[in-house]
Amino acid sequence: PTEASAVSALQLANEPALGPPGIFDAEINRFYERALRAARTHLPLTPLLLSFMHPLPTVIDFLKASATEGSEILADHHYYLNWQSPEDAPFSWEEIHRRACLLEAELAAREVDEYAARGQKIIVGEWSLATNHDQPRDLDHPATLHELTKLYQEQLHMFKRKAPAVVGHFFWTLRMGSGWDPRPSEGHPHGQQLEGSSSSRSLPGFPFQVWSLLEMASLGIATPFDRSWGGACGD
Repeated sequence: PTEASAVSALQLANEPALGPPGIFDAEINRFYERALRAARTHLPLTPLLLSFMHPLPTVIDFLKASATEGSEILADHHYYLNWQSPEDAPFSWEEIHRRACLLEAELAAREVDEYAARGQKIIVGEWSLATNHDQPRDLDHPATLHELTKLYQEQLHMFKRKAPAVVGHFFWTLRMGSGWDPRPSEGHPHGQQLEGSSSSRSLPGFPFQVWSLLEMASLGIATPFDRSWGGACGD
């Protein structure tokens, strides 16, 4: 179909297993083996994305082996500065910026570097400006806007610096702005748009402002992804 030209890659699953790393790897890999065969039957040349929680050696080995059998394989990695432990030890802005300029997540994890060291290309499938377990921020305060703008630019700068390992990224907005319900019904066999669920209508009641790319753009914090922020991390 003509719409296929707009699809640059297809992800087979999103976060198929949460929890401690390594427990479900074998089961996830078996699922992906079946899914890859099915996807390549219909999309033999389309790059495919596989989502794992951590770049364990078994994960990297599976990705490498899968890439030898057909279309390009990319890993989907989710990067946040929001989930540190313990929760009662919030990061200061200084620490948040330090980590952003290393792409260092909670527990000092630098998983983007682990993928890069093994030559595995990735999409940063989720990133945001949320920090300290969704700490509320006063968006009327100029200093807060300054810090959030700096954090936004730092992360974009680092994603570009990590090329060619990082080939793309998606800001995670925490909700479906489209309100599309894919479930077939008698009146709508192909799904339907739910009335009143568009992003603009739901915005006033959405409590997590820094998760919303629309709000961040309206405040001048979020700017086009293709802008260059050289020097954002002092380099």
